[in-house]
Amino acid sequence: MKLFKKIDDYLLHYLPSIWVTRVHSFLPIGIGLILIIYLGNLAIGWDPKGDKPESQLPVLMMIIPVLVYLVYWFIFQSRYNVSKSGGKLTILEEYLNFILYACVFTVAYGLILVVPYSNDHKMTIAVGADEVKQDIIYLNDGNSIVNEEGGFAMLDNNTFEITESNFVYDYYYYDDYDYEYGTEEEELTLTKREVLERIENYVGAYNKYTYGTITRSPEMILEDRINNDVPYDDYDYYSYYDGSWGVSNKVSKIRRLHDNTGFSLWGEGWFWKISFAFIGWLALLVWIFKQMNLRHFVFGFISLCVTPLVGGILGAILWAIFYSSYRSNRIEDLFFVFILIAYAIVAFIFIRGYKQDRLNQSAYVMSMYFNFWVPILPLFVYLSIISLNQYNFAGYYHDPYSGYDPWDVVYLICVLTGLASIALFKPVYSKFRSLPMRK
Repeated sequence: MKLFKKIDDYLLHYLPSIWVTRVHSFLPIGIGLILIIYLGNLAIGWDPKGDKPESQLPVLMMIIPVLVYLVYWFIFQSRYNVSKSGGKLTILEEYLNFILYACVFTVAYGLILVVPYSNDHKMTIAVGADEVKQDIIYLNDGNSIVNEEGGFAMLDNNTFEITESNFVYDYYYYDDYDYEYGTEEEELTLTKREVLERIENYVGAYNKYTYGTITRSPEMILEDRINNDVPYDDYDYYSYYDGSWGVSNKVSKIRRLHDNTGFSLWGEGWFWKISFAFIGWLALLVWIFKQMNLRHFVFGFISLCVTPLVGGILGAILWAIFYSSYRSNRIEDLFFVFILIAYAIVAFIFIRGYKQDRLNQSAYVMSMYFNFWVPILPLFVYLSIISLNQYNFAGYYHDPYSGYDPWDVVYLICVLTGLASIALFKPVYSKFRSLPMRK
């Protein structure tokens, strides 16, 4: 507590623009909670025989605590404002505050993701990368023998001809031939000893990931297969033993986690791009709040909340009007044109009000409205170009050879536009705050 008091006093006297954000109070709290949840979840551990750790429910349960954390921080820091109190912040200080706001939202986002992330991490700790790859080999090699998946025939010289098939379907995600679809329908001739060895390896790998373990000996399983006496379960496609789908899913997920491939969000660039763009958007909204008078911000915030509803209603009306017409295939053009016209109207209103010597309250609210939506204006411009050119716009498709992806460029332009809006709108809000009211 003494250390925090010293930091608080120092920021108050020497860096008031940072002190008012209250991040020195809330960031340590949020980071501490993340570490406690993360380390506590890892300490609990995971048994590969059990179900995959539950992630959806903990995420939903964390939403309310995170909202409380953010609301409490927002109210606490909103009581102080250097700029509105007569102090002056440089543009670098404005950007610093924006980054600090983004840090708070990042920590809040971390509180939501910490449970699923730690769940995935403890799965990789429970089963190593080399171990799970070896288990996949064993399960795939023994699948056509243990289960009625793939051809199986006993030859006259006490050998067996099998047609291999995959028990673990990882071939969508890997380039390694050993795990590809290419192994399917490969015919092999094996001795009885080799067949029993494959069954034994299969059983060992399978039993590692389920409580419904296989208790029959390799000899008994082979005898069942020779006599076509493999029982089927009505609920499992792989059905020789209950839980086959669960085993396949678990080992597939563990390998994807180790390799950062497939449906593992932690290795997906698009997931983090969208996440940090959304965090930056929320930080921009807080920055706008710090620039405006409360009453006008409330009206602007209500307008932002109503926009999706109004847009949805107008879109439904336009769709109903043009859907049955011969021009219905160009209705997207009309949508994007209306969106760009709306941007132009809002820009005209706030620019016109900015030039006046009396406060135009509608223009003041529209300045916030335009500032909030301007980061995605380049996206709508690009979509309009694509639509008007009937999706034949050069560069619409990703070129794998040049590495050029127009969507990455549009994303970068949107980010830069949002950051630039802070410098562009800072004098706008300053002038609106200083204008006298109309009589």
